[in-house]
Amino acid sequence: MFTVVGTDGGLLPSPVRTDHLTLGSGERAEIVVDFRSIPLNSTISLINRITSGGAAREVVYFNVATQATDDVNLYTSLPSSADINQRLSATSASKTRNFVLNTVGMMTFAINGKLFDMNRVDERVSSNATEIWAINNTTNMAHPFHAHAIQWQVLDRSGVPSTGVDLGWKDTVLVQPGETVRIIGRFDPVINKGLYMYHCHILEHEEAGMMGTFLVQ
Repeated sequence: MFTVVGTDGGLLPSPVRTDHLTLGSGERAEIVVDFRSIPLNSTISLINRITSGGAAREVVYFNVATQATDDVNLYTSLPSSADINQRLSATSASKTRNFVLNTVGMMTFAINGKLFDMNRVDERVSSNATEIWAINNTTNMAHPFHAHAIQWQVLDRSGVPSTGVDLGWKDTVLVQPGETVRIIGRFDPVINKGLYMYHCHILEHEEAGMMGTFLVQ
């Protein structure tokens, strides 16, 4: 068991205790592992359960060689004034944009049926706007959807409101096959100005066309 305390953009509202965590390419998490209850001379392994061969694979292991004497005091919840506790409401969004992750042919990946073109602006966003982006994955594999220069809050996954680790700030959101994830964010006029990209964070997929541009102005 371990405790997740942070995601892509900062601390979670409250720590999440779990024995596993699913991360897509580009997603980040901060975890706390407490070894104090582990017997001395034990070996604890971090395991990757999802591999191309299907078998669990050891990523790293820890030898518990000494008895820790320091205390581990985790926060129970962030103050109500913390940015992450200021949840954005769907009713505050001025626009909802739909992004369909699909394939064109056998191994050509697209968004809304379009392949990436650096000379094309796919979306134009007003500075200071709050928007909902709905990402629908129609392919048979998971895609980590990433947008530059903004942190999002996850509203829901296929209609189920976000909980746990999904309550943190995110710039990369893993979208499972057949799933629709709605994220909401504000395009801060101080930070967000200019031309940016959104794309699948799997290199082969973005290079094959699953990428677009958005202009904040």
